[in-house]
Amino acid sequence: MPIPDKRPLKVFLCHASADKPKVRELYRYLKRRGIQPWLDAEDLIPGQNWEVEIPKALETSDAILICLSKNSVDTEGYVQKEIRFALEKALEMPEGRIFLIPARLEECELPSSLKKYHWVSLYEEDGYSKLIKALKVRASQLPRVTFELPHEAEKDGTKVLEPGKDARPPALIQKTPESGEGKSPRRFSPAIIGGFLLLLCVSAVCVAVFLPQLFRGQPTAPSKTPAPKLDLPTSTIAAPSETPQPSPTPTELILPTATPFPPIIKDLFNVEMVLVPAGEFIMGRDNSSDNVSPEHKVFLDAFYIDKYEVTNIQYLNCVKEDVCKSPASISSATHLDYFGYFEFDNYPVINVDWDMARMYCESRGARLPTEAEWEKAARGENGLIFPWGNDYDGNRANFCDVNCAFDWALKMYDDKYQDAAPVGSYPGGASPYGVFDLAGNVNEWVNSLFNWYPYDEKDGREETEIPGGWPYPERVFRGGSFDGNGDAYFLYVRSWVPSFYTSDHLGFRCARDARP
Repeated sequence: MPIPDKRPLKVFLCHASADKPKVRELYRYLKRRGIQPWLDAEDLIPGQNWEVEIPKALETSDAILICLSKNSVDTEGYVQKEIRFALEKALEMPEGRIFLIPARLEECELPSSLKKYHWVSLYEEDGYSKLIKALKVRASQLPRVTFELPHEAEKDGTKVLEPGKDARPPALIQKTPESGEGKSPRRFSPAIIGGFLLLLCVSAVCVAVFLPQLFRGQPTAPSKTPAPKLDLPTSTIAAPSETPQPSPTPTELILPTATPFPPIIKDLFNVEMVLVPAGEFIMGRDNSSDNVSPEHKVFLDAFYIDKYEVTNIQYLNCVKEDVCKSPASISSATHLDYFGYFEFDNYPVINVDWDMARMYCESRGARLPTEAEWEKAARGENGLIFPWGNDYDGNRANFCDVNCAFDWALKMYDDKYQDAAPVGSYPGGASPYGVFDLAGNVNEWVNSLFNWYPYDEKDGREETEIPGGWPYPERVFRGGSFDGNGDAYFLYVRSWVPSFYTSDHLGFRCARDARP
């Protein structure tokens, strides 16, 4: 008699609509670890009756995660009905079975009906590992249920490195000079070698004279340009009848005509940075979720932002100089050997938390961009939906397509990559200022703490040190990634996670003030 096939653990994600961005992250986290989560926004098929399908998904789940926040605890609506259903089903379980798990997304009170169930706080550093431990126990209580990582999955990337654990790539693990054996050749970029020779050959006085000139352009008479009037059409993502061909025309660039700053610079580490001129732009989006509205105008001073996402080789050089910490994992979503291997030098660095990204940018004399700076660099002055315009085009970005194993993949497109792509691979997807990969490839850390709109840089959201010493604030990341699609690519969409969070789809780029 044949042995029945095993199946993954089914987990229902009960949540309030306002918490959707955080719950999407949890959904993807579980999916990568061989679990079958159920989330209405991802698993409901157009045309299905949600009042029928949601109870059905609840009934057939092996475990229910009740995602708690101030939103879900205080909100009236269907989420309360889901919680009541989960409690009723939990009463049917034998004693000692793990079935209902309260998962706190932020500091909040537990409803009295849930207080007898021990909760997990996902905003704490060990929250995700505790959740996985509980789900493994639940899987062991069920016949024919397996809890095995997909073959291509990374090791647990949400953990900060344990004390004493060396997760450095082979390029960084070398014997002491005294041994003289088995020493791997160190790979240095031309920028590092050139910088070393410059320090040997040039006196401090010359450097002091040279540095102010590095970012100084030819002065021209500034003039004011009136901001164009907003005219945002409504755009719907529709499946084309045939596979579209890549557009031969790139995004029309906004070229500053009257500015004291050059449009493109290279810093001392030979990294290209693009100018975003001073002025107002449209931030957020009306008639959308609460965390991105209201649509409003924000004025920003001129700044520079990296043309491309920070690459593996750029970050590796910083690690070699003992300035930056090694990523939490050297693997990507589909490559066991990713960080520190030369074939992936020009790919975006991933598996770094917010503080690691900040430290790298500071080592270049730069910083992480604010949330407002990132959005202006991506959308231009007039609030574009995508970097190239207001119509979706799957040939202009790396996203979940025919190469992607997830259920939400848009199979009519082929961007040639199952994982992250080399930076700058999609020139047709550049923003109005010529910044690459702002939609797709990997999500990007920004400096900002999560706070509600309207955006105000002076309300504390741009603080790098949090008053009161709270160690794990929630920081924002922006942009789509290789494993997402749909509204994840809208440039006004915001996501936020604890600052220690790392992932194989999360990287960053740097920015700096523009000064004469």
